[in-house]
Amino acid sequence: MKKRDNRLKKNSGGFTLIELIVTVAIIAIFSGVILSFIGIGSNTYRSTSSNAKVQMETQEVVDRMEDLIIDANRSVYYANGTGAAMGSAISDDIDGADSTGNKTFIVCNEYKNSDGKTSRYICDVIDWSKKEQKVYYSQREYDAASSKDDSGVQNADSEEEESENTESGLAALSDEGFSDDSAAEDSGSDISATVRNQKQTINPSVLATGIVDFHADVSKVVSDKIVRFQLSTISGTKEIKTLHSVSLRNPIKVLAPDDAFKKADATDVGIKILNAPQTMRSGESVMLTWGLTGNGSIDQSSVAWSSDIMTRGWFSPQDPTNGKLTIDPNATPGQLTVTVTAMTTDGKMISDSVVINVVV
Repeated sequence: MKKRDNRLKKNSGGFTLIELIVTVAIIAIFSGVILSFIGIGSNTYRSTSSNAKVQMETQEVVDRMEDLIIDANRSVYYANGTGAAMGSAISDDIDGADSTGNKTFIVCNEYKNSDGKTSRYICDVIDWSKKEQKVYYSQREYDAASSKDDSGVQNADSEEEESENTESGLAALSDEGFSDDSAAEDSGSDISATVRNQKQTINPSVLATGIVDFHADVSKVVSDKIVRFQLSTISGTKEIKTLHSVSLRNPIKVLAPDDAFKKADATDVGIKILNAPQTMRSGESVMLTWGLTGNGSIDQSSVAWSSDIMTRGWFSPQDPTNGKLTIDPNATPGQLTVTVTAMTTDGKMISDSVVINVVV
């Protein structure tokens, strides 16, 4: 009996302290690994879910814009600035630098009136405000001389005028809308001289929020009937860019609706250089653009770019309206002042300048 009690005492000793420490350490390691996997999975799920939500919301915005432009029968137009400050035209800025100012996208439809000579023009306007990170929608309409004959084919005079307008970049979009010139002489081919019944049919309303950048491509509208949009949104601390394409159903042109939009009084209009970099290296080039401030319009053929030190950087001497700035490959370090000037429609000279640091 005594031997049996001794064996029981020996077998009831339990775990040693070292064994307990090792066991606890192993459990802690496995717990940490499991928690780490759970955290990574949770973060991945939240990130994926958030990105999917942003993409869905962005797609809804594009779907609404697609509804506006897919059946357009006359023209689209994309430019810097909004409202009375609509500036230089943009062909394609997809995957370009971050926008430095507002943007506007205009869709114009033409419907021939029963008199056979005039048409009703309906313009859907999409404005992006960089500061507010919002996209606004509004609509304007007016009557003017028809740009199509009875068969729906573009008239030669109108086509020539539209070609000239497209090349010139065209004038500002007035906040007051359209100045009705009832006493204007009907020239037949000059649509802007016969504008009537101008009105704002839909006041600006918010189409989307949280749009931190807005880009579009209208370079393939005529050739392929395609418009592309690139919208940037923020999910957490990450910027998400989504690219969308819209296939148009009708052949249309890239043309500003200057028939009525360009007739703004040049009261306090100014010009502003957009997207100018702070620093450029020798041999680099950048395309500078301009926008308008205040209320009014300019003679776009009078736009001219210049630099104060030609040996450091220059614009095209053959075409001073071209905003492409080239830094001399052998330029010395220092500052370069670039200036854009223009003439308002009432004969006033306006200008803006920026300073760019040239580094080697």
